[in-house]
Amino acid sequence: NFIIGDAKRELISSSQNRFLNLFLALFLFALFLPVFLLLYFYHLLSPSERYFCTQEMFSSFEIIDLVGTSEPKAFSLYLFNSKIKFFRKIPGLINVIKGDLCVVGNAPLTEEETKLITEKWQKLRFEAPIGLFHFWEVESKDEPTWEEKITMDNFYAQTRSFGLDLKILFKYFLPKF
Repeated sequence: NFIIGDAKRELISSSQNRFLNLFLALFLFALFLPVFLLLYFYHLLSPSERYFCTQEMFSSFEIIDLVGTSEPKAFSLYLFNSKIKFFRKIPGLINVIKGDLCVVGNAPLTEEETKLITEKWQKLRFEAPIGLFHFWEVESKDEPTWEEKITMDNFYAQTRSFGLDLKILFKYFLPKF
């Protein structure tokens, strides 16, 4: 607690958090609407390439019965099939608007990845919301290993703040600064 903070603290109320995420998602969506429309029309013109797709992802675990059995909460993440990382994420802004994701947070997991989360230290990542933009994306030069991602997700969960979220967004969109 002394070194990395208290994960149980309430940074901002859930309604304020939802408003900020909705505002940021709508702003980014409006800003990148021409790119979204161009890529979506490309998908419509050549549907055989499946440029627009959904991927089943999982967020934190939810309790499903009185005994305490839990399962990961599933949702469909919207993506463009693109080699450019940001272009892939533009449709994910729809997930933020729907409330499935936050703008900044830990990465959602695939079904295989949820099965790899077995130890208590790995579950600390669920103390933070899942998001479209992630701490490890801006702090890693190369693609991090599974353990490095979990460690950075845990670090973000323990130290997250509005200022850190803004820093992640700035580093994502302006990596040279």
